[in-house]
Amino acid sequence: MSRLRRRDLIPDDTPIMGIFKDTKIVRGNWGRQLQADVLVTKGEYKGTQFPVWFSFGKDDSDGEEYIPYMGPLFQAFAMVEPDIENILDDDNLSDREYEKFIKNATKKLDGFEFRGRAGIKEPKDKEGNPKLDKNGQPKRNQILQPGSFGPAEDPDKIAEQIPF
Repeated sequence: MSRLRRRDLIPDDTPIMGIFKDTKIVRGNWGRQLQADVLVTKGEYKGTQFPVWFSFGKDDSDGEEYIPYMGPLFQAFAMVEPDIENILDDDNLSDREYEKFIKNATKKLDGFEFRGRAGIKEPKDKEGNPKLDKNGQPKRNQILQPGSFGPAEDPDKIAEQIPF
């Protein structure tokens, strides 16, 4: 058996079940972000792992950071913090309490099981052309589709809750 392992991408729009691993807040070229690894835990692509980043928003007028309502970061935190809207809407929320909320929610996401859809993104350069790898092929990255993920729930339990 070959010792070379190629990273196969999960096809676009494929449903997956997985967990978030190694969640942390990082600063980079795009400002502050939540970084995590997605580990697929069930199905055909079990064992596949890929990185994801969820961005904070930044107000252009005063530079204040915020969590965009219903954006991917909001969705991720809402899975582990059901009262997220009341917490973030509180006008008396201090910077210290905000940072504590971010730290706790990030910690709760580590190991959290979810359902979602895998996607494929092809990065573009400044002119809008696809970025190419060293072989001249378009680069392709695995992503977790925004708006597609939520807590993993047992389908039988969900079916029991539906009134007939």
